[in-house]
Amino acid sequence: MDTFDVSWNTPVDARECAAVAVPQEAPDDVRVHSRWKQGLPQGTVLRIHDYMATHIGESISLESLARVACMSRFHFARRFRQSTGCSPMAFLLRMRIERARGLLADGDTRIADIAAELGFFDQSHFTRTFRRTTGMSPRAYARAQVTLS
Repeated sequence: MDTFDVSWNTPVDARECAAVAVPQEAPDDVRVHSRWKQGLPQGTVLRIHDYMATHIGESISLESLARVACMSRFHFARRFRQSTGCSPMAFLLRMRIERARGLLADGDTRIADIAAELGFFDQSHFTRTFRRTTGMSPRAYARAQVTLS
């Protein structure tokens, strides 16, 4: 995958930000809505997506995401929503559920291990969240994937 270097023009914003490699093409789950002109630049959204994917099992705060984007957390949250159509935490949750779907489809990992790997408090929290977002329990989803294979 080709990458390019993101350079920073303003010294104030660059204090805590290092230049990072950002993929030139956006992954399928990163869609920047072009109709909102005040949203984040594509490179910033990709940096945030990469950070979330790398630290998906850790506790990720709005403050840490704003630091990656080099802006205040309130400004970041507002512009992230303008860019993606959802809040940063909803976006992170969607990423975690999508990763869980992949792990459940493989069928090799226990549900408790998936919950721990993806940063949920416990298996119960993961199960409730998974059921609320997909409409079925993780076990039912895994069984459905096995029967489809």
